[in-house]
Amino acid sequence: MIEAKHNRRKKTESIRAKCWCEYCDMAFVGIGEKCHVCGNRMKSKHMKK
Repeated sequence: MIEAKHNRRKKTESIRAKCWCEYCDMAFVGIGEKCHVCGNRMKSKHMKK
Protein backbone atom coordinates (compact mmCIF):
# COMPACT_ATOMS: atom_id res chain seq x y z
CA MET A 1 0.00 0.00 0.00
CA ILE A 2 2.78 2.43 0.91
CA GLU A 3 4.71 1.47 -2.22
CA ALA A 4 1.68 2.11 -4.45
CA LYS A 5 1.14 5.49 -2.81
CA HIS A 6 4.79 6.39 -3.38
CA ASN A 7 4.58 5.39 -7.05
CA ARG A 8 1.44 7.46 -7.56
CA ARG A 9 3.07 10.45 -5.91
CA LYS A 10 6.21 10.04 -8.01
CA LYS A 11 4.12 9.85 -11.20
CA THR A 12 2.24 13.07 -10.46
CA GLU A 13 5.48 14.78 -9.48
CA SER A 14 7.17 13.85 -12.76
CA ILE A 15 4.14 15.09 -14.72
CA ARG A 16 3.97 18.32 -12.74
CA ALA A 17 7.68 19.15 -12.86
CA LYS A 18 8.33 18.97 -16.58
CA CYS A 19 11.49 21.07 -16.60
CA TRP A 20 14.24 21.91 -14.14
CA CYS A 21 16.51 24.93 -14.14
CA GLU A 22 20.08 24.26 -15.26
CA TYR A 23 21.57 26.67 -12.71
CA CYS A 24 19.18 26.54 -9.75
CA ASP A 25 18.38 22.83 -10.06
CA MET A 26 15.59 23.42 -7.53
CA ALA A 27 12.83 25.57 -9.01
CA PHE A 28 10.68 23.98 -11.70
CA VAL A 29 8.34 25.57 -14.23
CA GLY A 30 6.39 24.55 -17.30
CA ILE A 31 7.99 24.04 -20.70
CA GLY A 32 8.76 27.34 -22.40
CA GLU A 33 8.68 29.37 -19.18
CA LYS A 34 11.64 31.07 -17.56
CA CYS A 35 13.04 30.38 -14.12
CA HIS A 36 11.70 32.78 -11.50
CA VAL A 37 15.01 32.58 -9.63
CA CYS A 38 17.69 33.26 -12.24
CA GLY A 39 15.50 33.98 -15.27
CA ASN A 40 17.22 31.38 -17.45
CA ARG A 41 15.48 28.94 -19.73
CA MET A 42 14.46 25.53 -18.47
CA LYS A 43 16.09 22.25 -19.41
CA SER A 44 14.20 19.01 -19.78
CA LYS A 45 14.30 16.84 -16.67
CA HIS A 46 14.87 13.71 -18.72
CA MET A 47 17.67 15.33 -20.73
CA LYS A 48 19.48 16.36 -17.58
CA LYS A 49 19.43 12.86 -16.11
